[in-house]
Amino acid sequence: MPTRAFVSTAAALLHSHGDSAPKSVTGRPGYPIKWLATRQGGATEKRIFGLGRGAVRMMSTPCLMTSTPDSNFKYPPAAASAIEKTNSYLASFADEDEESTAVNEGSLRGGEEEGARGVPLEVVSKDKFEAWLAEQSPQTRAFLAFKAEDGATAKPREGSWEAIPAWEGGKEGGKEGGGVEKVVVFTKKGGLTAAEPFALSSLPHALPPAFTYVLKDFQGGAHIAADPTLAAFSWAMGTYKMDRYKQQSATKEGEEGKPKRKARLVWPKGADKKEIRAKVGATFLVRDLVNMPTECMGPPQLQATAEKVAALFNAKITTIVGDDLLKENYPMIHTVGRAADTGREPRLIDMTWGNEDRSIWMTNPTRFDGCIPSLPPSLPPSLTQVLGLAFQIMASDVPVRLRVLIPAVENSVDARAYRNGDIIQARSGKTSEIMTTDAEGRLVLADALVEADSEDPDLIVDCATLTGAARVAVGTEMSAIWSNKEGLGRRLQEISWAINDPCWMMPLYRGYRKHLKSNLADLRNTGNGGSGSITAALYLEEFLQKRSSPGNSLQKHKATPWIHMDFMGSNNGGRPGRPEGGDAQGMRALFEVVKEVGEKGGWPKEEGKEDEEGTEGKEE
Repeated sequence: MPTRAFVSTAAALLHSHGDSAPKSVTGRPGYPIKWLATRQGGATEKRIFGLGRGAVRMMSTPCLMTSTPDSNFKYPPAAASAIEKTNSYLASFADEDEESTAVNEGSLRGGEEEGARGVPLEVVSKDKFEAWLAEQSPQTRAFLAFKAEDGATAKPREGSWEAIPAWEGGKEGGKEGGGVEKVVVFTKKGGLTAAEPFALSSLPHALPPAFTYVLKDFQGGAHIAADPTLAAFSWAMGTYKMDRYKQQSATKEGEEGKPKRKARLVWPKGADKKEIRAKVGATFLVRDLVNMPTECMGPPQLQATAEKVAALFNAKITTIVGDDLLKENYPMIHTVGRAADTGREPRLIDMTWGNEDRSIWMTNPTRFDGCIPSLPPSLPPSLTQVLGLAFQIMASDVPVRLRVLIPAVENSVDARAYRNGDIIQARSGKTSEIMTTDAEGRLVLADALVEADSEDPDLIVDCATLTGAARVAVGTEMSAIWSNKEGLGRRLQEISWAINDPCWMMPLYRGYRKHLKSNLADLRNTGNGGSGSITAALYLEEFLQKRSSPGNSLQKHKATPWIHMDFMGSNNGGRPGRPEGGDAQGMRALFEVVKEVGEKGGWPKEEGKEDEEGTEGKEE
């Protein structure tokens, strides 16, 4: 259809849909249509991550990417930029050999070079404040009383910090006085703990940037948690900034074009730098990939990023592109992405890593939505979360074999695009009636799930930005999870709350399977009775194999232990350590479960549970 005719058709659709349709549509010859609207449903999806017998497979639902005209300026290479960001936190740390200068030289005095010496940094929790205050000099107590909102109690606001002057002849100062003796950070009750890991995350951008800071008496200190790795993690998580598209200039950077100095923290003694790299690097990778506009992060750029991640850890990687997907029997991946422009063809990225005894297989379907009524602005968080989780597993040297399957497709509008009412077949042979092309992520994921479950894994986990219904249920700051093994789902929920990466278990209510029945095909791709997040999970479960138990005369079937995660993957508002924009959600919790299952060699059979039972409800 000619472009101008398509614009007219789009305008007619807009008129017929009324307020529920996008507010405007634009188009010019040679340019794709742009729907200017906020997408209400889950535009992207990611799926599967699982453990095989000693194996883990991970999948994320497909991401939809939108074709756009060539940019009017040149972006930095997207893949290289994303990988570089995994190490960006290092610029906010100082080497440990700087600590002797920082601790022993005392205050920063007037006239001395800024940043030449470290400033002691104390962390004081709300419940320890009175004891800490009693140890301070009269000048410091008076100073805090003057600065506090409530001068009578001298209690500072939670999350605030104060630079304590070096008083002349006082307890904190020398004979001359002047300068800053230390900086004190005031936190919530309990201070820096596993359940409150972001207590220091506001500091990298809040503290004066010219100085280097040292955690005073960190190990065994009376007023701060004795966990140097957690402290380094908390600081590092606050250093992220998406500045890829910001104009850089000498005036913004500093005098004579020199880069502006950042506040730095001396590495706490005993901090596990390998663990910090794994956790923080994985999170920053997810954030950067989600925050990049689709123009910069389409199927080929995603493939390039995955290849760079594989190269970091000596993983093997192959990719099936375009019509070769049909030859290799991935029909749903091909169907959803077949209308994309040349160079952005659908593809299946396949990465493996680790030893042969234990394996982790992760499939990460990615879709880039180009269908009416709207086009998403960026890569779905679900896809990037699985790649980030793979990064964390490999960087942590978890003793498993990892397989990552990433179906990356662009669901574009074109004469070759699939349509509502079509019936398409999955890798397993099961057919789906397309009720809406806007629920394409689960279609791409279906092929990936079939492949992920093909070698009898011990665990499958899928991560998906799948439905708006999940966001209605749990909001935007936690992940909704489903599992066919109740104990497994509960364990993930328990771990997630212990480390402030919250997930909430939802019912896999099989009574709603009836909403997926079709008169024309094996399944509908969406339900017709509401409960969209549950029916989406039930649809995905249909693509898991049911195997007969060896030696079982009754031929009962044993389903693979499986976790499905449906999450927002983006912060609507910034919080310490969790800036506005794309973010990983539930990834740290998933890592702990994967590691636990890998160490056990699989998820133990849940006593008193039927093989397929994990939730209540029977199909009518």
